[in-house]
Amino acid sequence: MLKKLWKFIKNLPSLHQDEKVTKFLYLQLTIVTVLGLFNLPGTQPSVKYVPSLYKIYMGFTFGFFGTFLTLWSLCAVIKTSKDFIEFFLILFEVVAVISLFIEIIFLSINRANFLKLLGKMKKFDVTTYPIILIKSSQLEHWTMLCYVGSVFMLMLVKCIYPFFTIDEEECNHIQEIYGYKYPQNRLPICVWIPYVDTSEPRWFIPLYILELHVFLLSFASTVVYMMFPFIILHLVGQHIVLSYNLHCLGKSPMGTNSRQYHSQAKKAREVFQVRKCIVFHQRLLDFRAQFDSVTQKHIALRVVTLSMTSCLLSYPISKLSQFDDVLLVEYYLLVEFLLSLSVCYYSCIVSEVLEYIRRSIYASNWYEMCPEAQRMMLMFLRRTQGHSNFGRNTYSGKRSFCKISENDLLVHTICQSC
Repeated sequence: MLKKLWKFIKNLPSLHQDEKVTKFLYLQLTIVTVLGLFNLPGTQPSVKYVPSLYKIYMGFTFGFFGTFLTLWSLCAVIKTSKDFIEFFLILFEVVAVISLFIEIIFLSINRANFLKLLGKMKKFDVTTYPIILIKSSQLEHWTMLCYVGSVFMLMLVKCIYPFFTIDEEECNHIQEIYGYKYPQNRLPICVWIPYVDTSEPRWFIPLYILELHVFLLSFASTVVYMMFPFIILHLVGQHIVLSYNLHCLGKSPMGTNSRQYHSQAKKAREVFQVRKCIVFHQRLLDFRAQFDSVTQKHIALRVVTLSMTSCLLSYPISKLSQFDDVLLVEYYLLVEFLLSLSVCYYSCIVSEVLEYIRRSIYASNWYEMCPEAQRMMLMFLRRTQGHSNFGRNTYSGKRSFCKISENDLLVHTICQSC
């Protein structure tokens, strides 16, 4: 599976153009799939027992992740409740990782709808207005770079922190909170517990290795935070493409050969262009409905997580910043949790901004048509609809051209937004 992941990353530049719109999403899903948090079709070899083994692997991953988070929460409440600041700092990490785990569960529950969403994205128009795809890809690169950079800095601080030694006063403080006999910061493999008791038996080392697996699972879970903003970004681009196509109706230059066409043939060509825009609009409506059904819980959970983490961090950060003799370790504690808060804020702000843009698209006047395009739309209504209203006028015509279901709704939706 790791070989497939490397081959996928290596062949990213040579992907077909209609898949460029989803290359980042498939890369993120492949990373999550390798760690057993999502079942992406096409990533497993077609061997007899591989699908069954992968289901067992996914069951172990979810069970292990959930059990670890449950025990971690209980230990945070039981052990660190003696110290108010330590309790809130640990509780912040617990809430952040649990929210990531819940997002992964929502993604697995909506797996079928999410795969349909990716299938619809493959049909996006990336050739009519190529500059939209170029700008969206550039924005994706910068967004991913900032997000991965902040997560990497957070993980780096988290892993460097155990290398720092502690003084006698801090040692007594840790012994009082955690009950350790000989606490030392010398084992970097201990990720979630900030201090290690050197009197622990050797068989605790496999537990630390399992803890590293949770560290990787949490890192992969942060990838999910950037999936839906990318989808919203390309959804915005497709609305711009539709607006561009509607603006171009009736404005295409007619060559010498085109002027020799019969008027009926030119009218049929214009009707085809209008119907093409309506089919495009139908696909966007379906995609919007599918997107809303998949991402509604994720966005609500993200807002709740942001408000909870902000409240949890306000008190301990204010206390840490008031220390007179601040040790280097306390500086790193402050930097670590400020980075954690920045990651949460960054992902939530990006999601909320793009969600606001999405709602603005749904409610605003994006589909403007020139007078010639409106004339073509009227002609389309006369030819395809039995009795249709456009503005204040009513037109009657044949329904022989109407081969698209729900054309009435689509035409009126476009016309009402003009």
